[in-house]
Amino acid sequence: MVTTGEVNELKNNITLTVYCMQYVIVKNMVLVCLRCY
Repeated sequence: MVTTGEVNELKNNITLTVYCMQYVIVKNMVLVCLRCY
């Protein structure tokens, strides 16, 4: 059995991972844009 706390923790970890990935992608895009200008 998985407790509700563990499920919430897993959801939080996934959310954090997604945010980190989006942040890295956006940062890379900004760097590329700055290089072009």
